[in-house]
Amino acid sequence: MVTHEKNNAQFDLAKTEVLGKLFSINHQKRQQAWYNKFQEVVLDASLQLLEPNVSTGPDGFNYLNLAMPEPNTPFQSFCISHVIPHCLEQGLGIALFLNKHNLALSMPEYVFSMGVLDGLHRHNSWVGKYDCGVTNNILPAGEICFTGQPGEEIIPSYTKKLIGNLLRGYGFTNPKIGNFYNEKVGFAVIINCRESNFANKDLIQHLCTQIMWLLTPGIAVTLLSETDSDDDLLSI
Repeated sequence: MVTHEKNNAQFDLAKTEVLGKLFSINHQKRQQAWYNKFQEVVLDASLQLLEPNVSTGPDGFNYLNLAMPEPNTPFQSFCISHVIPHCLEQGLGIALFLNKHNLALSMPEYVFSMGVLDGLHRHNSWVGKYDCGVTNNILPAGEICFTGQPGEEIIPSYTKKLIGNLLRGYGFTNPKIGNFYNEKVGFAVIINCRESNFANKDLIQHLCTQIMWLLTPGIAVTLLSETDSDDDLLSI
């Protein structure tokens, strides 16, 4: 249940108006200046909650559905900065629509992964605290070595729980993770799966992409090599 506990910055109708003007610009014409202004106003703009409140996206993850309020129509006001804690507790992203009709067409204006929401919530950052500019966040198995167990600062307990559930869904009955850091790669999460556990590399790519949806941006993901032990990894 999403509750309302308002602060002065939230539920800002002026920012809602700016957001509406931004959404009037065609997707293909949205340049960096558009995204800069979008990030400036979107988190505290007043929005409405759609029915259904939550739906599953094409990626298989669940999203809280928010939209621009309809003109001259009373609505209960929600804003993204206010509902982020609820989304993190429930393992949700946010899909932002122009209106309810676009929800039916599965045409969001913008989609927030849970990891992006987590980065905004804990680090006040759209790119994450640990982003070091690595373009490929899925690293080959065995390329890096385990250096420790990820604490709450890197991966909070609610994210660990979701990663564990995800891995169990792939048939791994005792999911574990570790972490690695250096200046070239930044932070990487090591999961106790090996390439030989998968029928093909597409499944590996899909799993790692799903894990990255849960992580704050900039954290890479990799598997154990065939010879690495998972004895020192953290059970989740």
